Amino acid sequence: QSDTPGINVSVRRFDIPAGVLEEVVAAYEAGTGIDVTLAREELNNLQSPGVTGLYTPRQALERIVANTKVTFRFLEGNKVMLELLPNPLPPSWSRRAAGAHLYGT
Repeated sequence: QSDTPGINVSVRRFDIPAGVLEEVVAAYEAGTGIDVTLAREELNNLQSPGVTGLYTPRQALERIVANTKVTFRFLEGNKVMLELLPNPLPPSWSRRAAGAHLYGT
């Protein structure tokens, strides 16, 4: 959200190594002043690729959760919530749902 102060505006250097999300997020919070909340405790132990390079805080967070099952959303002020992505239906379920009306005919 572009109205969130500090999230999109300033590019800065990030040097946060890969590790468990709890540690990566702690380093991100220390470097940005943005308060990150993990919606579920089990997110703490997920592996994150970390982030290295020049990015806005939003871009850095995108890289922190890249290739994980985690997404984020911005809340009021300088707060971010990390959440699990919803599980998509496997392709076989989608096909079954599309042909569901055929069962029993």
